[in-house]
Amino acid sequence: MTSTTPACGGCWAAPSFARLRQRLRGKLLRDGGGRLTMSQASDLERATVERLVGRPPRQGKSLSVKLEVLSHALARAGVSTDLQSALEALDGPLVDRRTVREEARRRWDELLDAYRPEAERLGVSVWLADLRRGGQLKRLAGGSEERGARLLWTGTSVLERLPAQGTTLSTLAADCLGDAHALDTGRPSRLWYGEPCLVTGAAG
Repeated sequence: MTSTTPACGGCWAAPSFARLRQRLRGKLLRDGGGRLTMSQASDLERATVERLVGRPPRQGKSLSVKLEVLSHALARAGVSTDLQSALEALDGPLVDRRTVREEARRRWDELLDAYRPEAERLGVSVWLADLRRGGQLKRLAGGSEERGARLLWTGTSVLERLPAQGTTLSTLAADCLGDAHALDTGRPSRLWYGEPCLVTGAAG
């Protein structure tokens, strides 16, 4: 047996079987097992599953099968070691996209949380909270957590210089960011640093 064997009776890997494979993937992701029921299964879907599990053909359009039974049947037929392996061999890894999104959101929250004490000390807590609510940090970082962390880290070099009454934004940008135009209107860095700079006293 091998998890790369793609078919059973020429049907398991067929495009016409893709819908059932997707339903099976969804059931595995949601519940990890149990029974899948389809009220409007095709003749091919019903016939393939019935042949796999050794069940006599039934009348009607509905299809109901326990995933554990189907998994053992696929192993016996030499299609794969189990149902999950059979599905992943054809359609890729099973990924719970909602969990992936929630995990990514958690990491961005933790990244911002790490700078909360510093933001409070520098008096820019509201600004940091706005970055969280609007997802501005993630957008400016192009979705890269590494770049987001770098933005926050380099940001402290600007914020530590504030208040900066009498210091122009171009001077502050040159001193802290190495680019006198980094805080010009329309530049990403202006969106990132500009508001606290203006609030705390750097001149435009």
